[in-house]
Amino acid sequence: MTTNPIIKHTIPKDIQDKLDAYDRIRETQRKHSKAYISKIGNTDEYRKYQRDYYHQNMEKKQEQGRNNWTKYYNNGGKEKKAEYYNANRDIVNFKQSYRYYIKTKTLEQFLAKFPERYEKLVEIGFIKPKII
Repeated sequence: MTTNPIIKHTIPKDIQDKLDAYDRIRETQRKHSKAYISKIGNTDEYRKYQRDYYHQNMEKKQEQGRNNWTKYYNNGGKEKKAEYYNANRDIVNFKQSYRYYIKTKTLEQFLAKFPERYEKLVEIGFIKPKII
């Protein structure tokens, strides 16, 4: 048990520990608040704190990202990607052929060979209609 200097009675240790944890949480929230950061954001001390924090937690963040991607990929991500590709295969092929003819600067051949592809790309909003 500890004695609180403001209140003249003793506080049980488990309650004091909870109060201390709450104080630490509030202090962390204060340090990350917009007002606090705008006040000290351009100081060298804060920049050093940010840099150190970034480098201390960089590997942890990268590992979390890798783990999350692996979980997503193994828990149905592969099937979702294949399903999306199969559902949109025609549109993907239309876009690829359009980009090829744009790159080779033979758009007239594309319009002559594949008028239905051109109309579909205009319909979905991928390209703007050509005014003749």
